[in-house]
Amino acid sequence: MALHFGGEFFSPATTSPAIIKVPDAFHISVNSAKHDTSAPLLTQSDSCLLDILDTAGQEEYSSMRDMYCQTGDAFAIVFSVTSRASFDEARLMKDWVLRVRDVDTTDQVALILIGNKSDLNVAREVSSTEGQRLADEWHCTYIETSAKTGFNVNRAFEELVLSFARLNPRMTQLKTVVMGSGGVGKSALTVQYIQHVFVECYDPTIEDSYRAQRQI
Repeated sequence: MALHFGGEFFSPATTSPAIIKVPDAFHISVNSAKHDTSAPLLTQSDSCLLDILDTAGQEEYSSMRDMYCQTGDAFAIVFSVTSRASFDEARLMKDWVLRVRDVDTTDQVALILIGNKSDLNVAREVSSTEGQRLADEWHCTYIETSAKTGFNVNRAFEELVLSFARLNPRMTQLKTVVMGSGGVGKSALTVQYIQHVFVECYDPTIEDSYRAQRQI
């Protein structure tokens, strides 16, 4: 299956790195097990180069999360408001981050909680109140988004950067890790933020097979 990005196609089945020119200075590089994106972002009037690592949600790649947690600076834990199971998984991922980073509380790490698919309100299984309550427990920001409509997507990434800036005010580059169980819309969120488009149909393995980079 091919994934369509801004007028160009690439196949996630490609095993060797392949660079493809796409509009707006994007470059797509196929790389196994992760989707890595760099994008400029302004925070508090300073320029920041934001690297986004879109992690695999499938259980067979869970062993790679230690590597993601060790190399990341800030973490967006994503669940779907239409899935109670993904909300429960978010709790486990927070614990995973703290364990790997060898810290006791979320006050010591840059982290936000994202409830995606807010446009599917009729299918909601997790209330906004529950999401906010969990974020309050973690002492972090909670934000609901819709990768489909673009609602709050930019704000979510801005909040993620600010969460790190509070701990590291002199930052100029930031590697963020987007985590969550499969099907919560992590890749769709990243693509919506970077390209302002919504890709509705994903093969479950696509998010593990490509890398996108945008530079200043």
